[in-house]
Amino acid sequence: MGVSLLKMLTAFTYELDDVELAVAEIKEQLNLKQNLRKNAVGILSCYAEFVDTGVVDALCRALPFEVVGSTTLGNATNGGCGMLMLSLTVLTDDHLRFATTHTASLLENPQQAMDEAYHAAVARLPGRPSLILAYFPFIQDMGGELLLECLRRATGEVPIYGTVACDHNLDYREAYTLNNGEGFRSSLSMALIYGSISPTFLVASIPKEGIQKQAAVITASCGNLVKTVNNLPVEQYLLTLGLSAGNGFAGISAIPFVLDYSSGTRPAARVIYMLNGEGEAVCGGEMPEGATLAISSLDHDNVIHTAQQMTETILKVGAQSGALLFSCLSRNMALKTRMEAELSIFMQRLAGVPFAVSYSGGECCPIQEEGGGLVNRIHNFTLTACIF
Repeated sequence: MGVSLLKMLTAFTYELDDVELAVAEIKEQLNLKQNLRKNAVGILSCYAEFVDTGVVDALCRALPFEVVGSTTLGNATNGGCGMLMLSLTVLTDDHLRFATTHTASLLENPQQAMDEAYHAAVARLPGRPSLILAYFPFIQDMGGELLLECLRRATGEVPIYGTVACDHNLDYREAYTLNNGEGFRSSLSMALIYGSISPTFLVASIPKEGIQKQAAVITASCGNLVKTVNNLPVEQYLLTLGLSAGNGFAGISAIPFVLDYSSGTRPAARVIYMLNGEGEAVCGGEMPEGATLAISSLDHDNVIHTAQQMTETILKVGAQSGALLFSCLSRNMALKTRMEAELSIFMQRLAGVPFAVSYSGGECCPIQEEGGGLVNRIHNFTLTACIF
């Protein structure tokens, strides 16, 4: 097997309605005749309306390789950023091999769906993949950790980097995962990469100094759904924090809650997406009974500072081919009216590096264990990077 010289291409369009123009803009920027190598895969991130207008389907039909991805709140790449944008990243190489797939609906039997999709995709490769790029659906009563665990069981210990699909709606009703032009509400899409590739993974989380010392105990929960805290219905608990129930606690997903498992495991930041019709808090990960919750804070300065630090680290590490990044949508909410401030930092500071960044409903990124190995994790309120 030859040595990988992975090349990363990026392109973008703001054209929502004129399908032919959107496809032409992307193809012109990619210049595939000159830049495409033997094998390739596309990674697509877009505002949800690009799926509805047919741009996503037409673009994937016009490309000579498979494409995966998801919808997002906003994204950026070399030359463009915005909330109403589509970006396409192409990973291409003479020696690496790529295969994409999507699962059946995960609502009934997520483990079986993951197993079947993964094994069908890996059968198209010479062997076990070195990396999986995964795009998880947003499912209210299935946290990202549950779905990641199903994928981990199917794939073994392959590093998994990816995101939970999101969109611009408070209830994420147009959050799609994407595979070869199709949009899915309850299926996972993924790209398997086989060959000699060893990316560097980076994670930047919320500052410790923002965590309040007073903690509450989760007294009733099921998976990623919290029912009571300190024996109070979760809505009453949120009111004790001074949060308003107006518009169903709109904006609550911008508030970090730090979960302490009380078992020696590293605390994790958790997002509360919304309260469902049963009055339960829909969270971004598992919320076990007996664990404690502490409210934290994330503001404009925190977001900008961590974005600047991340770009410095990427440049220091040296992204020979490029970088894929995901930033929690809650970080965008912390920017308030300056919605493109974080995206602009990447455009300015990574101008000479192929990159793609998009907002995420949950960040899947491996972290280093104390023993030195990688363990796959779902994060909230984080900025992550996969550097090639």
